[in-house]
Amino acid sequence: MRYSSFTMKRLVLRVGIGVALALGPVGAVDLATFYARKAMGRNVYDTVAVDVVDVIPQKGNKAEYVPQGVQNVSCVRSLLPHENQHPCWYVRRNAVQEVKY
Repeated sequence: MRYSSFTMKRLVLRVGIGVALALGPVGAVDLATFYARKAMGRNVYDTVAVDVVDVIPQKGNKAEYVPQGVQNVSCVRSLLPHENQHPCWYVRRNAVQEVKY
């Protein structure tokens, strides 16, 4: 079955609008919940221990990895990032930070 390019563009546009309409309320509720908890004086921030590793490039597209130890990283307890901080679930999932030179 062949579709014309106009039909495919319409389909992509409709799917994009559907995704935006489905995810828009999720973001709005997350933002409202974050500021409501903050206004009530609840702790909306947390810290997560992260391993830091320096990545030093070597010859032949190889790299040397030098561990720098554990650092505590501040994060926010929510589904989406707020106030320039990543959500805690994301920081825990990416618990090794590579610093590339």
